[in-house]
Amino acid sequence: LSSLLFIGIYIKFIYIIIVMNAEFVLKQPIIAIALFVVLSISVFAGWEKAYGSGVGNSVEQTTDGGYIVVGYTPETDRDIYLIKTNAEGDSIWSRRFGGYDRDIGCSVAQTPDSGYIIAGYSRSFGAGDYDVWLLKTDAAGDTLWTRLYGGDGNDIGNCVVPTFDGGYAVIGWTPENEGDFYIIRTDSAGDTLWTKTYGGSNYDCGSSIVQTSDSGFIMVGETMDFGGADSAMLAIKTDAEGEVIWTKTYGGDRWDWGTSVAQTSDGGYIFSGFTYSFGIDPGLYLVKTDSAGDTVWTRKFSGSAPGMGESVTQTLDGGYVIVGSKRDSIMSDLDIYLVKTDSDGDTMWTRTLGGSEDDQGFSVRQTSEGGFVITGLSESLGGYASHVYLANTDSMGFIPPRDYHNIVTGWNLLSYPYNDTTATDELYPFAAPMIFGYSAEAGYYYLTEVFPGIGFWVLSREDTMLVWTPPGAASVSDTLLPGWNLIGTADHPVSVSAISTNPPSLLMLNPFGWNPSINAYECPDTLYPGCGYWVLSRDYGRITVGP
Repeated sequence: LSSLLFIGIYIKFIYIIIVMNAEFVLKQPIIAIALFVVLSISVFAGWEKAYGSGVGNSVEQTTDGGYIVVGYTPETDRDIYLIKTNAEGDSIWSRRFGGYDRDIGCSVAQTPDSGYIIAGYSRSFGAGDYDVWLLKTDAAGDTLWTRLYGGDGNDIGNCVVPTFDGGYAVIGWTPENEGDFYIIRTDSAGDTLWTKTYGGSNYDCGSSIVQTSDSGFIMVGETMDFGGADSAMLAIKTDAEGEVIWTKTYGGDRWDWGTSVAQTSDGGYIFSGFTYSFGIDPGLYLVKTDSAGDTVWTRKFSGSAPGMGESVTQTLDGGYVIVGSKRDSIMSDLDIYLVKTDSDGDTMWTRTLGGSEDDQGFSVRQTSEGGFVITGLSESLGGYASHVYLANTDSMGFIPPRDYHNIVTGWNLLSYPYNDTTATDELYPFAAPMIFGYSAEAGYYYLTEVFPGIGFWVLSREDTMLVWTPPGAASVSDTLLPGWNLIGTADHPVSVSAISTNPPSLLMLNPFGWNPSINAYECPDTLYPGCGYWVLSRDYGRITVGP
């Protein structure tokens, strides 16, 4: 009995502490009326776009803050398709390059003169079936020169990088010995300085190349000569003249191949690709190595049907982002698959982008704003036909109209910007142990469900994030009582000047929001989705937040 009595007293004590803490928070607006701080909310003006019919294979952010995309048009006689956009993704101009037959654009980079270098392959021009095609344009996308490389067979250019001396390096495939890595080193005018092939007597194909800090090159692709029983991811490190320093294979005893490489800040390398070797399901494949190509760690991100890790880049926080495609089930359509990891390759988050039809991601880069730009193809945005896809996400991989709200350990003043009623334990599983509403007549009360128009206190056990995805409540209303009231917000930012009351002039002060990072109140100009606010009313009435 004494134990039960002690437990009862302890629970009552904890309840009193929580309520006293909440009462302290309530009184803070009077004390902190002069505080003006920024609320912990992020609203990001990203976007998704589809351009014409085609496929986007490569994207880069340009020095003016916009983007350059290269790919190809989908007609039988395909053309290289180059698109320049502004920072909002609106097309400034587009160019098509090609002839009477198929011409494919695979890679693009901005050059020091603000023009562009494009690598791909052409069946319209050249001596062979396909030839590597290198095109240089000015800043307006007009051709300055073109070069073709190859022999009588199929020669493919998959990736180009500007080199430190103002020239270029192209990696691809040549049909020698059933197929070899093919690297072409040129000067600034596209004239050949040297070419190299790497491989054995079976199929080997180079997919991606970067110039390394020692002026050499690192390449990745696929080999059927070395490594696994079927194929392996093959990496080749060379010096500045293309002489091999080392080669490495990665993967298991089935199909594995590499599609993208980047040198990392520690001098090592990160490779992305695809694997069939580990586990039942195929998946995106990520390999981190040291500077000698020795494996530091590998990661597999599974899907239930073939997809591929098409592109990888190191992020500003030292982690990595990889884009590809995956299916939720063997019968479902493809979605763009974006994976963010920390520096050890452990998943921080994943995002699937796309709609009800097939959508695929082929290239990703981190933007100067800290978000990510992705290109690929979309059948969802442009109808059943394939369209060039371009998306700009925030640093968490979200594309508006999503807003996210940072939750901190401790007290958070929130609201629910939707038109339904939801149980608090479903919406806020991180809450510990109770969620409180407030009434000017009854004081604090325990909430088991939330609904639009009200604000409430949530005590969180951890730092986390809430994501609000409109459409929700375009406007919210609630009854005001004389004194302090907790109100909610709509599904979009609303200016304080857009708040209306009936009767007019009910509010004695502008709303107050709570900044949990400094445990103090703010007096904002804008009310944000998912946040709760205090208002002080003169009398009974109604308040409406939103249009």
